[in-house]
Amino acid sequence: YTTVLLDLERRHRAGTGRKSTLEYVVRSAASVIWSAVSEGGFVQAAGQGARTLHVPPGRGDGHFTLALYELLKAAQDGTAPFHEVVAAHLAQIPAGSTVVFVSGTVFLDLGPWGDLIEALRSRGSRLLFLLVNNFSFPPISGWPPPRAEVVERMREAVFFLESRGARVQVLEDAEDLGAALEEYVFRRGLFRK
Repeated sequence: YTTVLLDLERRHRAGTGRKSTLEYVVRSAASVIWSAVSEGGFVQAAGQGARTLHVPPGRGDGHFTLALYELLKAAQDGTAPFHEVVAAHLAQIPAGSTVVFVSGTVFLDLGPWGDLIEALRSRGSRLLFLLVNNFSFPPISGWPPPRAEVVERMREAVFFLESRGARVQVLEDAEDLGAALEEYVFRRGLFRK
């Protein structure tokens, strides 16, 4: 059983078209959903933009089609911080399942994430974070922080998550997303045991 949670917070938007944080978040989620469905597993997805993204639990090709339809309507226009979206969906995540968080930024508010991770790990969940480095994309508004600050905050987030038993992969604008997802999701099977 796999749950995919998407970060659709507006302030994490960067880039345009196929080289945007929204594209990376949506394509990453679609890849994880496809991998789970192709192995016969149940999968659900959720995110909170201005409109709620909701893919109920299901499996099979028809369910994957429904998930793609919902993902195509996703927009990175939400106001709720990602950790609040995750907290709102904790009750729908079955014990012992795999949870994949697709974040539109590497700047995580680590305080609330510690409690969320502990709650999920105590129920036997396996956790994978796909962190899209929004600062590697051309900014939509304002100037990005200095590169040294981005690198430090990214290292801090990765260390924090990995030290709590989560698997982490950072996705950058310079990467070929298809090749990166092929490696991280399918070959390495990062979201499995």
